[in-house]
Amino acid sequence: MNEIKNMVCDVATTAQTENVTKIEKIRVNSGITVEVNDNGDTITIPVDDMQFMDRFYGMINQFQDAANRLSAVKTEETKEQLRAIIEECNKLTEEIDAVFGAGCCKKVFGDMVPNPYLVIDFFNQLKPIVGRYASARQSKIAQKYNSKRQGTKKKHYYQKRK
Repeated sequence: MNEIKNMVCDVATTAQTENVTKIEKIRVNSGITVEVNDNGDTITIPVDDMQFMDRFYGMINQFQDAANRLSAVKTEETKEQLRAIIEECNKLTEEIDAVFGAGCCKKVFGDMVPNPYLVIDFFNQLKPIVGRYASARQSKIAQKYNSKRQGTKKKHYYQKRK
């Protein structure tokens, strides 16, 4: 027991005398950055976040639901139709901001309520970017952890030897 106490004291003394204050740093790249306007504003897409991917692809259903609600609006009044479209677009932009981060829609669309075509265009431009990254990432993982990798065919100590 005294040996352990002495070792701890020695380490503490050494740390104090050598002034060990170095902080190790790591950074994990968990997303991609996409420029979204001519001013150079960017958004970060956390494509390695599985919840993001679920919400991103879930937005397809939300676009379809919004289209269904808009087609269900049966009125001759142009103003009522316009209000329904604005309401649906506001819901979509709120969801986009929730998925991509606060202020995303302001960066992408400016100070306006975008029409449904702009919202869908934004999403359609992002789908191939996200898809390319996801495919490349999946390929890297498959390559890194495939069965041909050296060392994967070693026998474990508990397996019978022939």
